[in-house]
Amino acid sequence: VFTPLVDWLRHFRDSSREQVIPAVVEKQHRTAWIRMMLALSFELCYLRLAGIEPIELLNLGYSEEVLLDAGYEKGRGRWDMNNLSDWASWLVTMVTGKPVNASS
Repeated sequence: VFTPLVDWLRHFRDSSREQVIPAVVEKQHRTAWIRMMLALSFELCYLRLAGIEPIELLNLGYSEEVLLDAGYEKGRGRWDMNNLSDWASWLVTMVTGKPVNASS
């Protein structure tokens, strides 16, 4: 899980500060990667910039209020798994590392 962090830091360094640079992390390591980022004291705003979806942090026990304070926007990203199409899009994104186009 450490190599994706180094890759992400390199891309983040070369980007504009508010540009989302999705971290490329294999699905089976994604939760461990998020926990590693948190253990290394990365603030939630940096996890947002690394493409971590709100639902992933909600599943780890963070509240919506904390996520909103970190710059997540309600209505953007995956907040709720009750909608099957949202869940399917989120899953495809997690597996492929590429966001699903909402218009397709």
